[in-house]
Parts: sequence; structure tokens; C-alpha cells
Amino acid sequence: MTPLHRLRPRLGAEERFALACLKFLRLTSKARLDGNGLVRKEFHGKGDSSSNDASKATSVTLEMLFPILVLLCSTGHVICNSPPIFLRNIDLAVIKENTPIGSIFFNLLGSDPENSTVTYGLEGTDRFQVNSSTGVITVAAQIDREVNDSLRFYVTLEDVVGNGQDNNVVRVPVTVIILDENDNEPDFHGTPYEATVLEASDYFVRFFSSFEF
Repeated sequence: MTPLHRLRPRLGAEERFALACLKFLRLTSKARLDGNGLVRKEFHGKGDSSSNDASKATSVTLEMLFPILVLLCSTGHVICNSPPIFLRNIDLAVIKENTPIGSIFFNLLGSDPENSTVTYGLEGTDRFQVNSSTGVITVAAQIDREVNDSLRFYVTLEDVVGNGQDNNVVRVPVTVIILDENDNEPDFHGTPYEATVLEASDYFVRFFSSFEF
């Protein structure tokens, strides 16, 4: 059975009305079941009398969740529009420093429940760029761990709603850990080092507590 939150009501070929999904309502009502377990009469209006074979029917209580549907004179489209979703997880990733500019870093993949076109984007970084149509993320600037050991930004996914409504935009935070590459030789800091030792000392004197590299 399809979950209720994934149901999208339709009106068939009639295009003088549209459906707007608002909230969900728990509805409790009485139904009559005949000997074959089939619903004979679902809802009784005010003043409606029971059928002659009521003695052969079993009264049961049906508890169902119905979306509140509002009929609007419109174009026949479902007004409630679900946001797009990312199909690949990229909340945490790693990259080596000095990765060549233009290298492919990640390929975003998203989908829209209404099958509308989706657009990919990046926010908060200039180290990467993304193809808005394909979702391919490439390196756009030098990655240097000595400057940043990690990068944080957002990937975005936007659908097209239409009918004068704002598009749905989904933002997901991303953290990229930059791996160190042994691209620099070690170096002494604070040179030259000088010290004084007594002449003819018969024991070792520690005159440096540490070296700073």
C-alpha cells in the first residue's frame, strides 16, 4: 500500500477544477458489511434509514486518514507540490590538497516527485563549481590544506512549481576534509641556534628543551 504522504490526488480528464492538499483529518464513520465482507453502504446522511437487510450486515468502524481536498476553479493541476530530494549523500567528503583545477569532485543526483526539471547549485564556496543541469561538481580553485584544513558550504536542489508559485529549494550542508600532501620540506624556525657550554664538562648539559619546526 502506498504511504499516505506519497499519495497525489488527481481529477482525471476534468480540467475545470484543481485539488489542493492541505492537512490530514482522522475520520471515523460507520460502514455496513454484507455476508461477503463487501461494503454495502459507507456513509449515511441525515435522515437516511437503514436497509432492509441490516440484520444480515455487520457494523464496523472504519478509521482512515483522508487528505482534506479543496476543489478550486483552476487548471486541473494539483496545487500542493512536494520538494525535490537528493538521491546521493554528500554531507561529509574528503579531497586531497593540490587536486588539479577542473577535476571532478562529486556528481550530485536529485529527483522531483512531480518529475519537474531540477537545478543544482552551490552556496558558500568558491573552491568548487557545479553544472546546474548535470550536478557534476568540479574543482574551481587551488585546494591548500595549509590555508584551510576543511571546507563547509551548501549544495542546493531546486524544482519548478509553476502556476505563479515559488519554486521549492532544498539546501544540504556539506563538510569537506582536506587531506595533507607532503608537498613542503621540513624547515627549522628561529635559526641560528646558539648556546654556551663550560669547558671540560664531564657531564652532558641540556641546553635546548625543544626544537621548533
